[in-house]
Amino acid sequence: MIDLSAASMSAADVEYLQRTCAYQPFKLPGPIYTGAALGMADGSTVRVMAEESDHPERDRFLAETGNQAAMYEQLLDFVDSEVGITGSSFVDIACNAGYFCYRASQRGASRSVGFDLGDYARTFDLVNGALGSDAKFVKGTYSQRRHELLGPIGQFDIVFNISFLCHMSDPTFVIETLAERAKKALLIFSKFPRDDDYLVRFSKNTRTYSKNAFPLCFNGATEVSDTLLEFALKDLGFSRVLEVPKQPTWLPRAPEWRAFLAIR
Repeated sequence: MIDLSAASMSAADVEYLQRTCAYQPFKLPGPIYTGAALGMADGSTVRVMAEESDHPERDRFLAETGNQAAMYEQLLDFVDSEVGITGSSFVDIACNAGYFCYRASQRGASRSVGFDLGDYARTFDLVNGALGSDAKFVKGTYSQRRHELLGPIGQFDIVFNISFLCHMSDPTFVIETLAERAKKALLIFSKFPRDDDYLVRFSKNTRTYSKNAFPLCFNGATEVSDTLLEFALKDLGFSRVLEVPKQPTWLPRAPEWRAFLAIR
């Protein structure tokens, strides 16, 4: 978990971080915990919880937030063991508040960058200041019309992409775009059901985020079969595709939520 509880911050900064870190597991001064872990487990909308709260969901919130943090660390451990983070350049595309970026910096990445449509520059400044990390934030977006990343970002040794592919109407092009940025390895966590056929499956839950009309409306729960993912990654030049062993505490817990690491 990113632990900022001992940091000296103004009340305004803590309030700001409660909003911008509401999806990922952070421990803020208070101590106050953030994260969408409980929502991933049972659909709860609670994203912030004070450690001393008497909220009826407090214990479950803290437990699931711990599970989310442990999962994130397991993903980093797996990549570190297979590729090596120390001395490697690292980018998290669709980084949100930047959890993986700070941890990669702390693990010795030569350069650690977060790329996202949302503006997390202030969040990165505050967290880096508290941790002594050196992660950089780059604001940009992915164009589903042009099938490319728009923003000042190049290639990196290690590319992370967490819970992003599931929101895309053009998932095969997204995989290609991510692969183009990865010099050594690419880790993707998304919905990858087991199937012998090469399949892309769209949910009827459309226009959830982008509000776009067809054909860019399928952004709620896009699935890519594991066989199609493996074929795509190997056809794009990766020599090995490994599945990160999923633990029972991972979130979301549905079996199709899986993580794969492709290595050049």
